[in-house]
Amino acid sequence: NDQCPNTPYGSTVDANGCEVFSLPKNNFRIQISGETCRNSNNGIIDIMAIETLEYTLQINDNEANKEAFTNDLVIENLEAGDYELCFTVKNEPDFEMCFNVTVTQPEDLSVFSKVNKNKVSLNMYGSSSYQVTINGLTSQTSDSNISLDLQPGENKIRVSTNKDCQGTYEETIF
Repeated sequence: NDQCPNTPYGSTVDANGCEVFSLPKNNFRIQISGETCRNSNNGIIDIMAIETLEYTLQINDNEANKEAFTNDLVIENLEAGDYELCFTVKNEPDFEMCFNVTVTQPEDLSVFSKVNKNKVSLNMYGSSSYQVTINGLTSQTSDSNISLDLQPGENKIRVSTNKDCQGTYEETIF
């Protein structure tokens, strides 16, 4: 009992054979930019729709967090956390497409050191790149575990990242 016999071939239909509105799952390009520093509340969700329609975005099932757009939407000043993004289309009451996204924040820098004879091993966490200074000589590394030679007497070690807000680690070893 096809109640809509003229539905175009290949269309998505309901139980009565009538066309149902749908969008491809890749209709929305969602790009997330995490906070630059902990608690800076400057995360970004950047949305681009492939098909130009009158969309409404509702964030975290909150009526106060609704945004209308047609192609592009940028939501700024977000704190780190999980967000549910649900898209609807004007004049299509049965359509809803939802995605879960996470706005991240950088970890604080943490360094663990272990001295063994004339060497110090550093285990570093919180970044993908570290600036390590020992006795005035600075090097850049993406290794999170490194071993450094110690000189007789005082050895000053300093570790930092490319983000000042992650902190620095300093230690003096004799």
